[in-house]
Amino acid sequence: MAGGVAAFPEHAATVDELVSLAADALAGARAGGGGVAIWSSPRDAAPGPARAERSTEAAPGRSETSRAVGEYAGHIAGTMGLDAAHAERIRLAAFLYETTTPAGEPDARVASRVAAGVLDADAAKWILARGEPVAEAPLETRILAVADAFVAAGGHRSDAAAGAALAELWQRAGDELDAGCVRALEVLIAS
Repeated sequence: MAGGVAAFPEHAATVDELVSLAADALAGARAGGGGVAIWSSPRDAAPGPARAERSTEAAPGRSETSRAVGEYAGHIAGTMGLDAAHAERIRLAAFLYETTTPAGEPDARVASRVAAGVLDADAAKWILARGEPVAEAPLETRILAVADAFVAAGGHRSDAAAGAALAELWQRAGDELDAGCVRALEVLIAS
């Protein structure tokens, strides 16, 4: 899997420019062999070689997990009634967090810097808040935590695994995980 990303208004002023930049970034990601998401540089960056794209590659063996966490985070956000653009930002923040933190050694600071550069300062805050108590964390952070916990429990692998993972999440709801986010995931799985 490869991805090319460009955002309005940071990277381009028109739809045509945005599509062109995203297509160029996608071509670069594919040329690199896949497993990579490449983001276009902001439009005010110097042209030519200085306008190098930034890339994030999933650690070996992590791309499936990274995609799953991102997809579940986006779907949970949508199920909770967040608009499509907001849900997409949450999905990308989850993917960025997963792809920029080495297995077993999460460093939210690295992921937050990448998210700030690729998305925005709010996304960086969502990632940095991952260590806060559930009651104090922003909704987006709570969504990220539930998606991550569900995939870590193997819930994305099969219907039976989803049920077992969901039961585990309900046991952790309250102190560790937001019950509203777990409920949204349950609704999503049931549909």
